[in-house]
Amino acid sequence: MSLDFAAGRPSAGAGAQKHCELQCCCSPSSTTRRPQLSRNAVSEYFTPRHFELASAYECSFEADDESDEQPDENVSIEKLFGDLIDPATFEQILEMDDDEDEREFSKSIVYDFFDQAANTFKQMHQGLKDKDLEVLSSLGHFLKGSSATLGLNKVKDSCEKIQHFGARKDETGNKDVADDKESLRNCEKYVKQAEKDFKDAERVLQKFFHEDVPESSTEDSSAAKKS
Repeated sequence: MSLDFAAGRPSAGAGAQKHCELQCCCSPSSTTRRPQLSRNAVSEYFTPRHFELASAYECSFEADDESDEQPDENVSIEKLFGDLIDPATFEQILEMDDDEDEREFSKSIVYDFFDQAANTFKQMHQGLKDKDLEVLSSLGHFLKGSSATLGLNKVKDSCEKIQHFGARKDETGNKDVADDKESLRNCEKYVKQAEKDFKDAERVLQKFFHEDVPESSTEDSSAAKKS
């Protein structure tokens, strides 16, 4: 099973696993160099939507009464994103916008990712039901790449573990695991974790783009935290 990155979904066919071309996906975790993204490279993962997009969120900042300096936008973004999203990576997506007020390109990329992730999680749950470790590994690798492109580090880390467990490895990918039941249990654990982290990141990005957060999304996240 290989991955059709351009179409934004897994596909069957080629025997060998397709290698990622984006450094932010499969680069060694020890690498600290900021990955360089291009608009074409990002489009390999996401096909922009063809519908009218609402105006993007225009960040507002409180002025410091004791200072005449303008507030640093990066600090506010970091506060909003927390440890869910890497600001440096996400800002590279924002830099691709033709209009900083409309944010049409970045918003289409983000909302296509929402759809893509939701569909991938459905396939992961089916893979768990089918006890298909190969499918789970491929789906983990796929979603790891697209989430890394946007800087969703927590989702990326969980999906990387799903990829390794599905390949019958430990969470580092260095040690073989012979027990398929153990691998499936670990996959199930991190599918749930990835879904929770995705929901949290989804709400943050909806706030960034000044979108209303559905009540169901908040309820799902609260339920996940309790579990």
